[in-house]
Amino acid sequence: MTMDETRSFFEGRHIETVGQVREGQRGELYVSLQMTDEGLDAATETAVRADLGEQYGEAEIVVFVNDEEQDRFGVDGALASAIVDGEWPGEFRMTFADRESAETFRETLITGST
Repeated sequence: MTMDETRSFFEGRHIETVGQVREGQRGELYVSLQMTDEGLDAATETAVRADLGEQYGEAEIVVFVNDEEQDRFGVDGALASAIVDGEWPGEFRMTFADRESAETFRETLITGST
């Protein structure tokens, strides 16, 4: 997964756990991800270099599978600040417009196709 087409945010091997598809309090569908320690370090380093704390409004996390773009996700300001400030525990939610997209994304991560 990249911050843009040039900066790798983290790789599939950096994901320790992939949660089930869940529905949030406002009805949004999401998949929780927990990073490994190595993944947390890699993501934090990339975020600091990319000035994510200030540039989060323009940033996107782009998911590539076998060098093909699959999804794009915006970055929340509170998450960006926590990552850059070293206060992020390595867990976050990828949100989706529909259940099928969420299930497909989760399956891709589970099968190791990232």
